Amino acid sequence: MQNTYVELLHLKDAQKLADYTSIDVDLHSACEFAAILRDEMQRRQPNVSLFEPLTVATIIRYARPFASGIRLRLFEEEGMNILTDEQRAKHQRFLEIRNKYIAHSVNAFEESQPVARYWVERVQEEGITSIECNHTRVVSLSRQELQDIMKLATTWLQYVRQKLNEEKARLLPIVRAIPLETLLKNTPRPMIVNTSQPQKRRGRP
Repeated sequence: MQNTYVELLHLKDAQKLADYTSIDVDLHSACEFAAILRDEMQRRQPNVSLFEPLTVATIIRYARPFASGIRLRLFEEEGMNILTDEQRAKHQRFLEIRNKYIAHSVNAFEESQPVARYWVERVQEEGITSIECNHTRVVSLSRQELQDIMKLATTWLQYVRQKLNEEKARLLPIVRAIPLETLLKNTPRPMIVNTSQPQKRRGRP
């Protein structure tokens, strides 16, 4: 026996299932990236060059489900019944880190300070010898923050997976009501990601 499938790409009723699936991938990725960074931090000789890229990846993937875009968005209001007060505060903090630091340079997590340098012993004779700029920035979440974001992502995942199950149950009778000959015309195609036009919004049913 062979199990196969037909595509439901043009079925509007299936869009929420697609969106929740993408959200599930984002939140799961956030957990994975945070766990990799946490484990790297605990090594005797950690690779510190991984701290910043893994922090950026973790924050971006966690925040994507709550950002506006083409797909369904998880609204913070849903967290009223999902997250505790403490969790909601942490959730908002991570979104602000994404919005005001990772994606846009706004807050004090990053500073560039122009300075005039001189040699202390020769300043009276030489004066200022060069102009430089000192740069500081936060490169990593703390271990506690990594634990926090993993717990948050896991909590949201439980909610999203409940929604996925609900969507699958809702869609099954809808699809079964479509004539079989009509369904079977939708021959499966290879899933190939088109990277040729990054500026173009993808299509929706």
